[in-house]
Amino acid sequence: MTARTNVAASTVRPLSLGEILDRAVTLAVRNFIPLAAAFVLVQIVNSALYHQGHSVSSVFYSMAFAGSDIARSEARSPFLWLSAGFTFLITPLSSAALVILGARAVLGERLSVGSAYRKALARWPSFIAIGAIGFVAEQAMFIGPILILGRILNWIGHGNPLLSALVLLIGLAATLMVIAATSSIAMIGYAAAYSFIVEGRGFFNGVIASVRRALNRSSRRQTIAAGAALFAIMFGTLILEGAAMGISVDLFRAPALGLVATGLIFVAVVPLLTMFGAVYYFDLRVREGGVEPIVSGFSDPVRTSQRA
Repeated sequence: MTARTNVAASTVRPLSLGEILDRAVTLAVRNFIPLAAAFVLVQIVNSALYHQGHSVSSVFYSMAFAGSDIARSEARSPFLWLSAGFTFLITPLSSAALVILGARAVLGERLSVGSAYRKALARWPSFIAIGAIGFVAEQAMFIGPILILGRILNWIGHGNPLLSALVLLIGLAATLMVIAATSSIAMIGYAAAYSFIVEGRGFFNGVIASVRRALNRSSRRQTIAAGAALFAIMFGTLILEGAAMGISVDLFRAPALGLVATGLIFVAVVPLLTMFGAVYYFDLRVREGGVEPIVSGFSDPVRTSQRA
């Protein structure tokens, strides 16, 4: 049996969330160097732009928490437009390369960063579109719950205790619903990205197929659970990055050291996120059709033919 067939034979049954995470961690560690190498240059540029204090994410947070005047002030910075161009045009190319590497890693193939980037060029436009959707979903995943909880905590201090408790419970439920919805959208985005590469689907066809697969009866609970795990990974990453920056600034008075530390933390997490998305996508395909999609449908994970 070939390496691909061996991998196929080992993944022909639906996996639990724990098994998906276990397999993702194993593959991320095994293929860490090429996966990190495919993203490290992008992260260096991202860190440099963030160091200027103006990024697309910062404008979102300013609009949500600091007011529109500050957001408009940030929007006038040339660094913001440079950051936006890089975030929405260049980063998707590295995302496509990572997806190619992730698919090959699951199939047990040799990984080549240069080959992945060459293949990624054919899928660049689709990744620009799905990257914009994913960016908005990720921002909403964190901004939405903070806004909801902030408004609730501000209100309950001035109301009847019993009514305040009820509002708090409703607010917590709404927060969980927002997290579940946005993180599930993010997981569907992962599935769509892999469908562009693995199956050669176009943007709309890939998104529709991924929504159908992720939300059908056999997969919707897995999608919500995987989304919760994604939220936990990203939230944990934010905490680590915040701690690294805080220690660098407060203890060592070295903001540049903090940028390096946070960049390294994210580069270390990217391989895990890549493989988590890959294993999740392959699990969706198994749930959809069993052995046959693994053996035949994944026979060429980087083909560039277009589908209607």
